[in-house]
Amino acid sequence: AQLLPRIRTEGNVLVWDDELAFALQTPLAAAIPPMTMREQVTSNFSVTIAQPLTPILPLVDLLEIETHGREAAEAERSRARLDAAQRAAEGHLRALQAHTYRDITEKTLRQVDAQLERARSLERAGVLGRVDVLRLEAARAGASRETLRARAAVAIAQRALALAIDMREEVIPVDDLPKSPPRVDATHASNTEAIAKRPEIDAARARVRQAEAGRSAVRWQLFPNIAAIGTYQHAEGMGAFQPADAAFAGATLSWDVFEWGRTLDALAEAAARTEQAKLALDATDAGIAFDIARRRLDLDAAYEMLAVGASGARA
Repeated sequence: AQLLPRIRTEGNVLVWDDELAFALQTPLAAAIPPMTMREQVTSNFSVTIAQPLTPILPLVDLLEIETHGREAAEAERSRARLDAAQRAAEGHLRALQAHTYRDITEKTLRQVDAQLERARSLERAGVLGRVDVLRLEAARAGASRETLRARAAVAIAQRALALAIDMREEVIPVDDLPKSPPRVDATHASNTEAIAKRPEIDAARARVRQAEAGRSAVRWQLFPNIAAIGTYQHAEGMGAFQPADAAFAGATLSWDVFEWGRTLDALAEAAARTEQAKLALDATDAGIAFDIARRRLDLDAAYEMLAVGASGARA
């Protein structure tokens, strides 16, 4: 909208203390009636159309700044969506893990109960000593405490999962995962592709383009501002020497020739912000590469621990 012509209207109605008349002081003045220079009530109305010419150039850069800012915001929104999806996936897996651990602790408690009952029978028969029974009773107390913790962990994990997916009621997870999940490709090509798909890179690149456009917009402040204007005026009660209708067209120029280096300092600041955005892009790229490598190692370790976890669940 700032690239298009602007239309501005102004008007006023004024009531003066008296009208302003003009009379000739000559021998013939008696034959010439006085002329009204200004009536007691006057009004004025004008319409002006202004089209910026040279200011369009920095406006284009400002528009580019906003465009790149929107691109960065969209990339950050994509990252937020990915983060939300990751939290939901982690919440689902943690809930499944909590259910599995609860089942394991309950199974352990039942086994300890069976051993304790058998030990008490053997104690009554005189085959087993009291110390062995007390040892099993202590183990049973520990297993009971662990079962209570596991049940509480299930409730917490289910509520956390509901929060992650924006649900108000309790969510019970369903284990529809494959028994043996496939190993994820961790080659160099896949890492490069993963880096390229991260929205943080898109956001950082958009910030660099935004900073470069900002520096260009500041540079235009060194040049004069030229605008084309056209005005129509209508006046009432202004006497015979001012026409009722008038119009003119032309151009205006304004130029801050000297301002103690303010624009040059702003240009240096914009250049520094551009360099800062480029450094942030490099840091983001390196950080993402490290994050992907760390997650790959965690993934490999978790994959190797699947067999250990499966054996514990079967025990």
